[in-house]
Amino acid sequence: MTVALHLRPAPYLYNEWVPLRASGLAPGQIVTLELEHVDDVGQRWRATAELSADATGGIDTADAPSRRGSYLGTSRDGLLWSMAPDGVTDRTAFMTQGRSFMHMAGQPGGDKLQPRQHTLRVLDGGRVLAEGQFSQTRLGPGVRVQELAEDPVRGLAFHPAPGNAPARGAVLSLTGSGGGVENSWAPLLASHGIPVLSAATFAWPGRPELMQHIDLAYFEQAALWMRQHFGVQRIAVQGGSRGGELTLVLASYRPDLFCGGVAMVPFHNVVAGFDHLRNVHEQPSWVLNGQPLPYADVQLTLDGPNAVYTPDGLAATPDYLRDAASAEADTRCGIPVEHCSGPLLLISGRDDAMWPSAYGGDRVIDRLRRHGLAHRAEHLAFENVGHYLVPPGQPTAMCSSLYHPLAKITLACGGQPRATAEAGRTAMDRMLRFYGELFAD
Repeated sequence: MTVALHLRPAPYLYNEWVPLRASGLAPGQIVTLELEHVDDVGQRWRATAELSADATGGIDTADAPSRRGSYLGTSRDGLLWSMAPDGVTDRTAFMTQGRSFMHMAGQPGGDKLQPRQHTLRVLDGGRVLAEGQFSQTRLGPGVRVQELAEDPVRGLAFHPAPGNAPARGAVLSLTGSGGGVENSWAPLLASHGIPVLSAATFAWPGRPELMQHIDLAYFEQAALWMRQHFGVQRIAVQGGSRGGELTLVLASYRPDLFCGGVAMVPFHNVVAGFDHLRNVHEQPSWVLNGQPLPYADVQLTLDGPNAVYTPDGLAATPDYLRDAASAEADTRCGIPVEHCSGPLLLISGRDDAMWPSAYGGDRVIDRLRRHGLAHRAEHLAFENVGHYLVPPGQPTAMCSSLYHPLAKITLACGGQPRATAEAGRTAMDRMLRFYGELFAD
């Protein structure tokens, strides 16, 4: 009997389950499944799992426990999330060298909006019993990407494929302190029929260099653009990290424009602007009607005996807890989420080492409870998950740290690979349900 894999030629969306299985083996036969990807700079990424065939001669990562390899136990997409750069022993050096931009975040190099090609093999010792290829993509068939390079809005618009049911709402997607545009979650949402504008906040052509004095009127222009070009009236907002903070700010201060939102690894207070050239927080981040929003100063402890360095990099959470999470800060610069006109979905990690996002999410719930509005929000706070929250189907083996592309410093994120991968899948599923419910009426 011939050993066979069961892969389709068409690309899989990242949040789809890839059938990592084979048939045609002898019952009880022990083989190794190997997954390989070679990125845009020639770096090989690899994962393996040693599995035992069932009584029919089949193996499937969905129910067959890995005896040894890149992960142990049963994990349906374990070969995907456990992929790591082959031959790399110094993770920090790999990230800081940045041979590809994506390496700084512990991801294979390449354009996020291009398919990622993989090779799956069934090995018996050194012998290849079967081999096949598949690809993953963030852009489903027919999704159109539009670059906005003229005033008033800069960024990328993701238009769902023609033929989808008319959209009842759209999403404004925002990045964090890394600047640029958000192109991980946005194209996946568009692939599920939701129009998305990934608007550049800063560090993008035509936008400010620093995350300071950002006028919220810019996002009003973004909302108006979305209503005109997407043909919708209901607009939600989402973002991660400092973009999660901005999500709460926009939903709270402009409830007339935004009907709710998804805040990923957010904070509950407004924090000072970020000057990545000097790694300092100073000046206001956000300006509304010509006035800066009150903010909490944060002094990052980069050196000296009080600096918290781990093998994964600088852990900044203690600095944020010290400087931006006091009762005084809550009163002076807390985000007034009780003014939101619609529901909020908060997603965080209890092991966040970059800033205390789960603490912040809990405080958002507390504030809503005080106003009798706890029913307006849900907080998904994942155990053993840190700051690194990515869509499913991609590697999380290096999730506990990243090299900040602007600040040029290695930051500890916290979290464990398996838990982070599972959180990303749960978050994606819940996000799609959230928008389905939000835009249903």
